[in-house]
Amino acid sequence: MVDWLRQAGPGASSRTLDDVGGEAQLYRHAEQIANSDAFDVATSMVIGAWNQLDHERASRLLLLGLEHTPDPLAFAGAVEAIFAQPAVVAALADGMNNVLLDRAGERTDPRHAHIAVDALDGALRLLLAGAVRPFRLLELVSSVTIIEPSTFAEAVARRLGVLYLHKPETSVRDAARATLQLLSEHPDARDDALCELGGCSLIDGLESSTAEQAEAALRTARRDYSAAIDADQERLDARLYASALDGVLALIEQRPAADVEAAAEQVEDLALVRAAWHAPGRLGRWLGDTSAAEQHWWMVTAAFAQAAGALDEDVWLNAATSLEAIARAHRAARVARVLPEAAPGLRAVIEPRISNAFIADSSRVRALKQWATQVADDPELEQGAIELQEVVEDPKGDTATLIADLRARADDPTAVDAVLQALDDRQCEVLERRLETLDGEESVLLNRVAWRVNHDIRAGLEGVPDYTGTTRIFFDRILDLTIRFVEMRQDIQTGRPGGRFHYLSQPDALERDLQLDYYEFMKGTIFGAVVDIETPHIGGGRTDIVFRYGGTRIVGEIKRDTNPAATGHLDSYLNQAGLYQSANVALGLLLVLDLSPKPQGQVRSLGQSIWLAHKPDLADGDLPRLIVTALVPGNRPTPSGVT
Repeated sequence: MVDWLRQAGPGASSRTLDDVGGEAQLYRHAEQIANSDAFDVATSMVIGAWNQLDHERASRLLLLGLEHTPDPLAFAGAVEAIFAQPAVVAALADGMNNVLLDRAGERTDPRHAHIAVDALDGALRLLLAGAVRPFRLLELVSSVTIIEPSTFAEAVARRLGVLYLHKPETSVRDAARATLQLLSEHPDARDDALCELGGCSLIDGLESSTAEQAEAALRTARRDYSAAIDADQERLDARLYASALDGVLALIEQRPAADVEAAAEQVEDLALVRAAWHAPGRLGRWLGDTSAAEQHWWMVTAAFAQAAGALDEDVWLNAATSLEAIARAHRAARVARVLPEAAPGLRAVIEPRISNAFIADSSRVRALKQWATQVADDPELEQGAIELQEVVEDPKGDTATLIADLRARADDPTAVDAVLQALDDRQCEVLERRLETLDGEESVLLNRVAWRVNHDIRAGLEGVPDYTGTTRIFFDRILDLTIRFVEMRQDIQTGRPGGRFHYLSQPDALERDLQLDYYEFMKGTIFGAVVDIETPHIGGGRTDIVFRYGGTRIVGEIKRDTNPAATGHLDSYLNQAGLYQSANVALGLLLVLDLSPKPQGQVRSLGQSIWLAHKPDLADGDLPRLIVTALVPGNRPTPSGVT
């Protein structure tokens, strides 16, 4: 039987139990199968026929194999096959948890240590899915020693950070932190343990109830990340978090805006490298959403950029926004997909939560302050608005205390009540969402030339009927990122043939090259869920790029041209871009790959590469279309290659 299973190999899932003489024959050889390196093959066959089997006998076979198979690959394959079927997990639950934790406790040699890692993963998945209680897992965590095999020591350190985030109970967090402190002295697990300790302190800071507690925890986290970098200079994750905390601490200490901007640039550079290397971290495939995490890291950069220009405000109001973005990145990287789908009593996808009461309250105070500024010019609310502004400039506590202080200080309580009643639930929700997504009035661009281009285009859009409300917010963010895209493509080295950016040096580059580059760039930002490519039935044709938000649709047209700066060369392109907007808002994008010869380096400056084109109405009495037009420099030599 075992020899037959070995020969069948992993593809045995396509066979039936009849091939081995039926279910009873498989159970007759259960002990030999369980003690063999073919147990994973038998597991696949059992799970494939699960609905037709005696579940009690099938469960005994699976648990026996998990308990005894000596082969790391067979063990890992069996665990994955079981977790691919929620019904099987539900049937095995407690029994499997005990077996997995027993195997995780056997780590006397490298073979056992590899099995122990997969067993620990399985036990953690059961815990996160809600199938078991944490007590036995905590016993295992507390049994870890400084002389653990390197394979297991590194793995357990990485998973303790996940446990700390997902399970906020004091007993769990105390055990996790104590074991990480121990492993920080392990010669091979030191950098992992220190990095996870930094994550634990970061969570503590985010969940603090006062500014003093938050700052102390964040400084501890920064020291732990520094120590992790000292232990391993290649720790991209530690460097990323350390740079992000540098920006937060610069805000708290009210250091010059240049310090905040430097941290923002460092975060952006590291996040791009991390994304380029497809480095999701050092955890199992069932943990983390890399693409979502990368989007949130961009938001961290944007938060710093916005805060750098507002250093005269309450420093914690600035820091809170940045910390919320960091928290979202940290959570996204550790979303647990423990099962392919939910089952009775079991959760499939677990998104960690951070109860950041102090940070969230700081954000609400900031939203209240922004609202006070907005209503200050309303004659009917003038007195209340003035009082509100005075109080929020110097808050003495949380939002409720702030509002109580506002009422107590006001000369005309009825006017104050009018202001507060106007701040209804919907306005609060909108303002907090604007804060969280950085949908404020200010651009999030760091480069002053880029900022000036953005400002000029926004000024040109003022008064346009469609440039209002959420459409304005949406289009502003698209504009910000499009300017950043052009800026980065002017700076990027084109690289070797076949590379992603090599098309920028080629005189025969295609529209498709720019289209895919722009699409992939936008896909890695906050617009990842709302940008699409080659969408049919819009304006009577198929769009190159389209952004959708609610009922608003913004189309991006992509072209190539060997002389785009010549008078009239872009007119037909603008007509096409405008036509796509005929059934939606009169705002659009046109990106043109500039393939004009540049032997002397005739690349247009950033300030002259992006502008707002007013396309006149072609139908009588119609609205003009406004198209943000950008030239992306192609066919360009390297600086050392110009004549």
